[in-house]
Amino acid sequence: MIKNIQLSYFRNHVEFSANCDSKFVLIVGPNSSGKTSILEAISMLTPDKGGMRGAAVEDVLCSFQNIYSGWSVVVMLGDDHISTGFDLAAAKVTRSIMLNGSRLSKRGEILRYLRVIWLTPQMDNILVESSLMRRKFFDRICYNIFPEHAKNITKYEYYMRSRMKVLEQHYDDVWLSSIEREMSLLSVIIIKTRGLVLEKIKDELSKLGSEYLRPEIELLDNLSSLDEKCIEVELRKNRLLDLKSSRTSFGPHRVDINVINSKSRQNIKLCSTSERKSMLIALTMSQINAIATDGSKKILLLDELLSHFDEKTSEHIIDKLAVIDAQIWITDTRLPNTALPNSTTISLS
Repeated sequence: MIKNIQLSYFRNHVEFSANCDSKFVLIVGPNSSGKTSILEAISMLTPDKGGMRGAAVEDVLCSFQNIYSGWSVVVMLGDDHISTGFDLAAAKVTRSIMLNGSRLSKRGEILRYLRVIWLTPQMDNILVESSLMRRKFFDRICYNIFPEHAKNITKYEYYMRSRMKVLEQHYDDVWLSSIEREMSLLSVIIIKTRGLVLEKIKDELSKLGSEYLRPEIELLDNLSSLDEKCIEVELRKNRLLDLKSSRTSFGPHRVDINVINSKSRQNIKLCSTSERKSMLIALTMSQINAIATDGSKKILLLDELLSHFDEKTSEHIIDKLAVIDAQIWITDTRLPNTALPNSTTISLS
């Protein structure tokens, strides 16, 4: 777990330091006091380009001073010091991750030491928005469990864009067939990974032992039974259609996600705000339980976790979180009525 955290010129924190050697870390304070910024700082210690808010490195720079040259985040994780940040004076604006004073050649190497999962209020409606947002949400679960999934998705999208360009330029058949072959190979890998993750998530959901915190989730696709050759044939068959519509009409990028409340049997779109939030929490808990860390530490960031719940439901959620093998950071505007076991409270003003 994170034993100590230090921020310098990050968002509205000019200098911030706190000891946090406990299972739960509760950050309490009024609106705009910097609670979420602390969670965001921790999320910057991941390979994600902009942490949980997707922010550019220069956008999180503190605006309270005009004498600084950059920002930094430093944590003590067990016996390891991990840090990130950037320097305005550097020739290239970039963000690196340091482990015990040595720069990691690739940010992805940090996953051997630290895995960070987050849930924010901005994600509350992610499963009732577009199929694109639902698919991105599930793909994030996939690459939190299998990090190589992110690279495969990026490659697939690159080849998909390349195929459309070749189609629009009155394509060369050999070139186009080569692109479609790569797309079909990647499609099978992506489909297989999603299927494996779905089974892992279902298995972890079944272990929660709570009807309230146990959504049912399915992938809506007709691809799982197809091999590389079938996908390649389908792509070739759809060339004219795709050219006319200016989009690729077939592939793993068209998959949707269906989530229902196991108690009421309603689709998540018809559920209440608290029911949607509880199902997201269940999926997040199942996700972090499904991660095989091989010794790395797991951190769960929950921004405004209990804002939609009554006292009884809050107690139920905290009980379930207490048995997760992770350090859990929670923000709230006031001290919750539900007691957090083995906790540290950080008060902001």
